[in-house]
Amino acid sequence: MLRTTLDHIDNIIALSNRNIERPAIVAVPQDRSLYNSVSIISILLRVLLTSAVLILSLYFVYLYQNYDIRALIVGVILPLGSGIFLLWRIPFRTALFSFLAFYWSLVDDAPVYFDSVFTWPEVTRYHPFIPHFTLEVALHLLTALSFYGAIKSRYPDVRWSSTQGIPMLILVLFITILCYLQNMPILSIQILAQKDWYLLDLEEHLAALTVFLPTLFMARTLRNRQNRGPKPYNLT
Repeated sequence: MLRTTLDHIDNIIALSNRNIERPAIVAVPQDRSLYNSVSIISILLRVLLTSAVLILSLYFVYLYQNYDIRALIVGVILPLGSGIFLLWRIPFRTALFSFLAFYWSLVDDAPVYFDSVFTWPEVTRYHPFIPHFTLEVALHLLTALSFYGAIKSRYPDVRWSSTQGIPMLILVLFITILCYLQNMPILSIQILAQKDWYLLDLEEHLAALTVFLPTLFMARTLRNRQNRGPKPYNLT
């Protein structure tokens, strides 16, 4: 089932990358470095604007403290829609999938408590159990699959089923665990969560980002190594 899900994601990534409009050759300036600089600045502005909208949306819900349709629109729909709109045109979809991965984990718990959306305005944890548990599992899976999509969209020819690719999957799972570290039933973590939930939430997402960025670099190294293949045996 997991393999089938990953195959579906690969097909979606391939189709979306195929639909990206490539700039015409005549539109590229003579100074290639200037063209690359403008593209990088455009990407950075889109990423910064998306991050700003997400942070402001979370801050609004934190101050609002009423879980109703306004909180749903501002805290959930607005950052998701603006993120997709701003990041969709960036090539390879890496930025989009990266945003989605962190988005699902940020809206899961405080201050949005999207995992309790079925019982809003009441925030619940265990009752009713099935709706809350279902959303928790769904958000965790969406986070892991989004991290996978971010790496796969940038390096689509990486063979994840190979011996060298398995550690990449383990890293994706580890990054997902970091995003939801406050939910781990470990006494020391729960003490930190009760002491300062938002500080722990910030630290665990910064830790996840710190691990995720080198993972992208590792995927590039793995892709290059797999493309080179084994060295031919010299008979002389």
